[in-house]
Parts: sequence; structure tokens; C-alpha cells
Amino acid sequence: MNARTNILALAALLLIPTFGYAKDPVVKPDPEGWSSEVNLLPEVKQIVKVSNQDHNWVRCPEKIGEVVYSAEDGVKVTVSGQNAYIKFQWTTNPETGEQVRPNDRTDIFVECGGEVYKILALPVGIESRTLILVPGKGKLMQQKISQATTDPETRVLEILRMVWRNELDEGWQVAKKNESLDLEPGLELNLIKEVRIEGEGMRVKEFLVENGGKARRIQEKEFLAPALSKSPLAIVFAAQEEKGDQNFLAEDGKGRLILVEHINEDFGLPLIREPKGN
Repeated sequence: MNARTNILALAALLLIPTFGYAKDPVVKPDPEGWSSEVNLLPEVKQIVKVSNQDHNWVRCPEKIGEVVYSAEDGVKVTVSGQNAYIKFQWTTNPETGEQVRPNDRTDIFVECGGEVYKILALPVGIESRTLILVPGKGKLMQQKISQATTDPETRVLEILRMVWRNELDEGWQVAKKNESLDLEPGLELNLIKEVRIEGEGMRVKEFLVENGGKARRIQEKEFLAPALSKSPLAIVFAAQEEKGDQNFLAEDGKGRLILVEHINEDFGLPLIREPKGN
């Protein structure tokens, strides 16, 4: 069996078929519009608005080392492995006896992966935030060198899985889309996201698939169309309401399609080869 011509089958086996699976629960952004998650780099100082009423979660890809902050600023940081939790302490107004939320900025220094992150935390009245400590340029370069030695087909499947699970690397360029495409009668596709993998010559497209006709079984090879990609490397599909068969799409059902392609559309690898005579 040729591994290159069977990327599709391997991808379907290796991916978790649950529609919309993500590593963390979805948290709605606060009313003023900033995201509940923010990425922080070690090279820059950044003022970050955090919750002054809930715990704020700090995530490091490795075990967190030393954390330096001033307890006099009314902040407490608890460290547990790769995670740290920032909580601002309320004070009592001596005249009125009312509880007062802190609103003064405090500096927190976190050692993560051999680098120091300078968090300029500004407590405000919002929901809990997640501060993701992403690798600096040096770490990213080491990762790219390591990835370059990986078998290309293995790397394609790894990228496919990461996008499916919404575990995107820092440095990938993500663009939200809203482009409809009628690939065939009764089957509507909507491009909702593109992820560009810089330095590796690949791009990932995510589609929402909607069935406007009768229930049917979807085959990934149906999406090998130039309208979707001229240079596909791997494709996987899963229905939103999976009932023992991730490729079965119910009447008026929805599904998720992930496609990995070469950015250079003049070059591509054959994903499926039909036997002659079919």
C-alpha cells in the first residue's frame, strides 16, 4: 500500500471525529470586545487587561519556573506545573466598610521555557482571561528546524490534526472567512477559516458543509475539486451529528471539512488514485 496515496485514509483514522472539538471550553468575549485569550511573547512588554474578580489563567508549554510579583499590590499568584493562576485581592474601605476592587497595574514576571515573560497586568471588571505564553523567536526557529527533519507526509497529518483540534502554533497566520461555494446540487460549502503555515509551504482551509438534500454518505474524494484546491495534500470530513459513521450526513445535516494544500498551486501530490476503468 502506497503511503502517499493513502494520506486520506490515515487522516481519517488519526483524527478525533467529534465535530468542533477544542482543547478548552469556549468562553464568550467580554462586552467591550477583547478576546478571553491573549498570546504573550517574551521579547515585549504588554499591558494586559485581566479580571479583578476571577482567577486569570496563565499557560506555559513547559513547567513554569520562578514567578516574581509584589504581594503589596494586592495580587496573588499560584503555580501548578505548566499553569499559574493570578487572583487580585479585594480590600475594605475603612470608612464605608465596602469591598473595593483593585484597579492599579502590577508587574508580574513569569519564567517559562527558559525565557522571562513580563506581564503588565491591569485589573478591570471583566471575566477571567487566559494568558498564553508563546515561544519567542529563538524557540520558534528551533521548532522549524526540528519540523524540517520530519517526514513530509507525517507533517501533513500532524498539521491536519492540530487544526482539527484547534491547537494552532504561534506564528501561523489565521484568517476568518465567509465564502460560500456550491460544489454540487444540494451540498453547500462555506469557507470559514484559512491557516497559512509560514516556512512550510502549506495552507489549511476549514469549511462548514451543509446538506440541503437527502441523507447521504460523504466521501472525501468528492472534495478533490479545483474550486476548493488545485494542490490538495490531505482532506478529512466528519458530520456534526455522528452516529457510528463520521461520513454519514443526515438530511439538512452539517459537517466539518478540513483540507491541507500546498501554497504553490502549481504543485500537488495525488491524494487518491482511482483504478483504471472506474
